[in-house]
Amino acid sequence: DVATLLGYYAAEGFAREQETPKGTIHQTTICGTEAEARDFFVETLESAFGVAPYRENDAKVTVSGRLLRTFFDTVLQAGIYAKTKRVPQCIFDAPDEIVAAYLRGYFSGDGSADSNALEVHATTVSRELKEDLLALLTRLGIVGSATITDQVPLREKFPDDYDIDDPSMSARSYVLRISSHDAVEFAEKVG
Repeated sequence: DVATLLGYYAAEGFAREQETPKGTIHQTTICGTEAEARDFFVETLESAFGVAPYRENDAKVTVSGRLLRTFFDTVLQAGIYAKTKRVPQCIFDAPDEIVAAYLRGYFSGDGSADSNALEVHATTVSRELKEDLLALLTRLGIVGSATITDQVPLREKFPDDYDIDDPSMSARSYVLRISSHDAVEFAEKVG
């Protein structure tokens, strides 16, 4: 369960340290649009880490406290922002079942894996995470590839949220793809 949670964190999580008028706060958050995923986050955080997560809203499960943030940031070196995400070394050192659990969490959070359509893909803005994920897939005998997407004006992607003259651009991202032949292997080994 922890490996799956770490995969979800790589896909949809972040950690932060923030100064407030009352002092410094430390938070670790994992986002999930499905209630089942959020339930899993809460249960795993409680059972594996002994912390008291709370549901910040319909998408976020958050844990306040320095210990968990430091664990993800400093001990695991998993990254705290989308661009700094990495697969922790302990996942590389783990048995294949743990690697598969991590990939299951990641692709559940940041991609899609549809065994009926024989298509698997995910997106990340972290070059290092892209390389790490491709290495894990290769380890399991699954061939993946990556392409780079161009930056686009955010006003085009989110017209309701950006003014027409806002120059903000999306981040360059990497799309990981697994061919239809290897999608079968993915479904069997990762789930």
